[in-house]
Amino acid sequence: MEQHESRIEIALKEDNNTVDFGHTRVKQGEKSGLVREVFSEVSETYDLFNDIASLGFHRIWKKYTIWLLNLRSGETLLDVASGSGDLAIKATELVKPAGTVVMCDINDRMLEHGRNRCLDEGRLIPLVKANAESLPFMDDSFDKLSIGFGLRNITEKKRALKEFKRVLRPGGKAIILEFSQMSEDNPIKKVYDWYSYSILPKLGELTAGKSGPYSYLVESIREYPGPNQISELLKSVGFSSVRFQPLFPGGVTVHQVTK
Repeated sequence: MEQHESRIEIALKEDNNTVDFGHTRVKQGEKSGLVREVFSEVSETYDLFNDIASLGFHRIWKKYTIWLLNLRSGETLLDVASGSGDLAIKATELVKPAGTVVMCDINDRMLEHGRNRCLDEGRLIPLVKANAESLPFMDDSFDKLSIGFGLRNITEKKRALKEFKRVLRPGGKAIILEFSQMSEDNPIKKVYDWYSYSILPKLGELTAGKSGPYSYLVESIREYPGPNQISELLKSVGFSSVRFQPLFPGGVTVHQVTK
C-alpha cells in the first residue's frame, strides 16, 4: 500500500472482505492462518535473519523503543506479538523486582522459541497465546504496552488497536515499532528497494532454507499503511498524544500513544 493512498481507498480494501497477504489478496478469515504458517517456518532462524537483514540495526531500534516506554520498577508491560522476546527480555530488567512483563503471541512456535530463549538467559516471563484482536486480559490491566514489527501482520488492525487501548490503564502508554516504506526523497530508497526484493529472500533461503516466508515479509511492508494513516487509525480508536518518528536509516517508524 503506497503512502499516498487515501483513507477512502484503504477503507474500500478493508470493506470488500479481503485483506492483503503480501501482494496477494486473501479472504479476511484466511490471513491469520497464513501468517502463523510463515512464522512457524522461520521461528528457529528469525533472530539470525533479523541480525543479518538489518545489519544489526533492529537491536538499536528495539533498545530505543524500550527507552521510549520509560518503564519503572513495579510497572506491568504487555508485549504483543512478542516473538522471540527481544523487547520483553529487555523490559524485565527495568520493572523488577515487583513489576511484571507478559509475552503474548498467536504463534505456538514463536512462543516456544521465546520461552526457550528466556530460560537460556535465566528469566521466567509469563507467556500467553492470544490473538491481538481479542486479548484475554481484563480492562485496565497494564501500565505499558509494546508491539515490535507485529502490527502489519494483524488482519483487523483497528480491532487490535481497540484491544490495546482497553487493556491499558488510564494514562498508560503504548509503543508501536514497525517497518514502513521509505520516503521518496530518502537517498537510499532505491538501494533499499533492491535489497528488499533481490537480497532478503536469498538471505532467507540461506538462513532458513526457504525464501517464500521472507518474500511475504518484504511484501507485507509495502502493503502496510503509511505512518500518517496509522496515526489516524490510532486517533480513531481514542488514543491521545499520538505521534510518530522515523528511525535511521529509514524504513522503520515508532509510534507513541497514550490512553
